Amino acid sequence: MHRFFVPASLFLLAVISPAQAKDLKVLTGAGMSMPVRALAADFGSRTGTNVTVVSDTAGAVQKRMEAGEAFDLVIGTTAVLDVAELAELPRAVRSRVLRAWASAAGADPLTAERTAALESLVTAWRGQGPIQLSGGVSVRRVSGRLERSGEQTREGQ
Repeated sequence: MHRFFVPASLFLLAVISPAQAKDLKVLTGAGMSMPVRALAADFGSRTGTNVTVVSDTAGAVQKRMEAGEAFDLVIGTTAVLDVAELAELPRAVRSRVLRAWASAAGADPLTAERTAALESLVTAWRGQGPIQLSGGVSVRRVSGRLERSGEQTREGQ
């Protein structure tokens, strides 16, 4: 099975054509369960695809992923980024992802120094502490993931 992680958006379900999948397994956090199930039912009725939605706590979804459970799609929040997936991206793309992710949390545009500090959490991990960003946002690496705290989303401002 192909594995995809979709941060807090459901757009990927809308672009999967019936020719690509007849059975689709989706993991999602409990907080996203209702909208994902509604979208899955609509998608299934329009395409004939059998969509199985498995919802659990965010921590349990993460454990399922780490244990190698087979799934096609994970729908979660953007408060966490997987370091292994980031490390596979070209540096320029990874930097754009990190800057957009920080901005979505309410941080001002990152300086080259702050961008490099976030990059180091991915590519030069030595147990360093949290990276402080503007707007009270901080980012730390925990168990192979980057986690934000102190965020105020731009949408809420």
